[in-house]
Amino acid sequence: MKCERVKELLSDYINGDLTQAVRSLVEAHLESCSSCRAELIKLERMRSILRSFQPVEPPYGFSQKVLASYRARREKVVSPLRRFLLGELQPRRALAYAFLSLFLVFALSLLTFLPRWTRAKQALSYPPFPILKRAPSIISARGVGKVLILPQTPYPNQDGILRLEIMIYPPYPKERVWLNLLLSPGLSLANGNPLLPAEREIYLGAIDNPVTFLTDVKVISRGVQWVRVSCVSDNIKWAEGFLFLPPSGPPAHYITISQNDVDALQLLATLVERCKMPVALPIAISHKLNFSYQGDAEGAIHYYASLLGLTSLKYNGGFILESP
Repeated sequence: MKCERVKELLSDYINGDLTQAVRSLVEAHLESCSSCRAELIKLERMRSILRSFQPVEPPYGFSQKVLASYRARREKVVSPLRRFLLGELQPRRALAYAFLSLFLVFALSLLTFLPRWTRAKQALSYPPFPILKRAPSIISARGVGKVLILPQTPYPNQDGILRLEIMIYPPYPKERVWLNLLLSPGLSLANGNPLLPAEREIYLGAIDNPVTFLTDVKVISRGVQWVRVSCVSDNIKWAEGFLFLPPSGPPAHYITISQNDVDALQLLATLVERCKMPVALPIAISHKLNFSYQGDAEGAIHYYASLLGLTSLKYNGGFILESP
């Protein structure tokens, strides 16, 4: 259980409102977390201080005075609409309010009808299509949709621009395919604002065979960067792929790394940082691994792939981790 969740449950823990199962989880976390224990001590101290206060009795007649004051103000403040409905306005002013009410009703009905009329007159439009070409047979879908993202060059050019090739391998012909492109905080769209979130949706239409297209991204900070691409049809995600880009610097030939119970994608980012090689992952993974390795950098990638039951293919100065 994480610290944020435990701190939310501390008040119920003190009051004895938790079930026995949840209470056991909270107590197990408190034994190993000094920060949450300190928060528990603060809450218990505050509770004891509040209980030490004596209840204050209001003066005699206090409630009656408050209610009387509220009734007096309510009688003074009466809206013109209420006075109009009750017939308390003068005839001319009442007629003006009536015309104003009719005008507002007409304007609202016109605003609700106009968008429907304009939508009926306009053809359904989509964002511009990218230039799609036939994707090479680098990997095989084999009944499972995959997305392969490969950099055209190992490092960006002098302007920080890196061209990526996005290859989509559908398991079978797909209709109304949307592609979602998401970049890490250190990347931005080449033609976009680097201060805005680097995310874009692209409509690809129908896809019968593996297709590919090119897009440019800009590197705006150092460190390991990643690109995630997912394909969706009818609100169902059927493919997801990742690309991890290494930071600039000479490649490492020998690495030592040991991590226990670590997320597989986080571990892959660490390997990319140490090995200085881009790695493409055309499938989605959600595993935790115990990883311990000493040896050459390429061997670390091969060992990582073997733990996940993947094959590691050396390609264009990097690796593709593919399901066998």
